[in-house]
Amino acid sequence: MPDSSELGTRERLLDAAERLLAEHGLAETSVRMITEKADANVAAVNYHFGSKEDLVRAVFMRRLREIDDMRMQRLDALEVGGREPDVEEVTRAFMEPLIVQGISRETGKLVPFVVLIRQVFSDPEAGQKIMHAWEPPRIILRITKALAKATGSDIPTGPRAQLLMMLMHSATLEALYVVTGASKGPYDEELDQDAIVEGTICFVSSGIRAFFKTSALEEA
Repeated sequence: MPDSSELGTRERLLDAAERLLAEHGLAETSVRMITEKADANVAAVNYHFGSKEDLVRAVFMRRLREIDDMRMQRLDALEVGGREPDVEEVTRAFMEPLIVQGISRETGKLVPFVVLIRQVFSDPEAGQKIMHAWEPPRIILRITKALAKATGSDIPTGPRAQLLMMLMHSATLEALYVVTGASKGPYDEELDQDAIVEGTICFVSSGIRAFFKTSALEEA
């Protein structure tokens, strides 16, 4: 069992990597930059993670598993007693945990992880390498099953299920950028954060209905 000092080094490396990767990007962040910020040596990365790629993957897994657990808990609450939630409720259960975790309680700004995950989603090649270790079947199956029930459709599988999750993630990330002011648009008026989130949930829910309707037509 690792001692407390080893666990402390591992967490410092994860925290440093998350912040530097968000600031400089995947390609421009070196192992040496991470270890210097974490006050650790290069050998510590090999010891705790094996490689830079594995360290980056661990940064994602730490946050995504926490967010996915929150999603599962919300779905559990919605489905108590065999109740079948509607599309908007399932969409909210998926989106809100990332929104809650994506905004710093201290500053109201984006946390580094959100910046990082947006980078990965915008770079399919890098994203494929990093995200292949994510264990999404449990949350993907749960969400897609609930959405299929809500729309009276078949459960999407394989690439279509992954596409649906990516679209939902992307919409959530863009909403976070607007809510926190990280994405500047051609407007001067103050934006209502709650209205942005609600509008995004409504927009995504409509898209989900169209997604399942299109799938049904293709299979007919």
